[in-house]
Amino acid sequence: MAKWKKRIDPMLCKDDDSYLTRKGHIIERKYDGTRVILFKEGTDVHLISRGNIEYTELYPELVEQAQSIKARSCILDGELAFFTPEGYDVFKPIHTSRQTWMNEGLEFQYMVFDILEKNGKDLKMLPLLERKAILSKTVSITENIKLVDFQMDYNGEKYFKQLTEKEHAEGVVVKPKESLYFEGSRTAWGKVKVKKVDTAWVVGYLPGEGARSGYFGSLVLAQKQNGKLIYVGRVGTGFNERQLMELTKILNLIPETKCPFEFYVCHEGKLREATFIQPKLKIRISFQEITPSGKFRGPAFEGIVG
Repeated sequence: MAKWKKRIDPMLCKDDDSYLTRKGHIIERKYDGTRVILFKEGTDVHLISRGNIEYTELYPELVEQAQSIKARSCILDGELAFFTPEGYDVFKPIHTSRQTWMNEGLEFQYMVFDILEKNGKDLKMLPLLERKAILSKTVSITENIKLVDFQMDYNGEKYFKQLTEKEHAEGVVVKPKESLYFEGSRTAWGKVKVKKVDTAWVVGYLPGEGARSGYFGSLVLAQKQNGKLIYVGRVGTGFNERQLMELTKILNLIPETKCPFEFYVCHEGKLREATFIQPKLKIRISFQEITPSGKFRGPAFEGIVG
């Protein structure tokens, strides 16, 4: 299959709990999957991730079922998510082998929430509700292709509680009814996710770049298990300007040391660029979940402990 050359830079959401009480918005369930743009031209279908990687060959069912879309060509935006037999979505990387997720009893679905083009006509500058109406007339529900439900007149806090407590949803997405689709933008749509909180030791940091120049880019985190420091990930979000300044001063006062982890961890990806320090600073972290490898997923800084 030839490399697909077209690209959409998906419109993004910003984390903002205030969206739950906003008027003139719609609210949707947030699925814990991988953002995927579906391109259809005739019988040709391509599944492209937000990182512009093609995964079409891993999901032949979607290619087959996309033939039922009522358009000779279109561009759809959605989330490819995996579900348990009980209907709960669980995160699995999009490149997870078929045998792995099948052995775990999971099924995948492409949850479509927007249409950006139809039969050569660009729809991105139409209001959201108009795009939703076109989407519902274009996409046929199949075994692996679903439309994301949305509510217009809602009690956001009540709906969020219902989805996250009863249906174990990751959170919700809230969008202005009239919002246009601006590629790569993070200005109009908001997301509110369930937060779990834990603590971790700061055992290193990576240098900051751009606006973070002079500060740190992210903090290397560890937790103590049986007297050993275990790597649990890095955190680079959740800091305001004052906190960046305060933490940078603290980090500069803590003595440097060698990497406290196993050799292969110390040389994992960006950790090779880290400055390691003694575990003197403990912080609070909010996160989505713990990954199978024991790291925080989606961590954000919440404050210093003590």
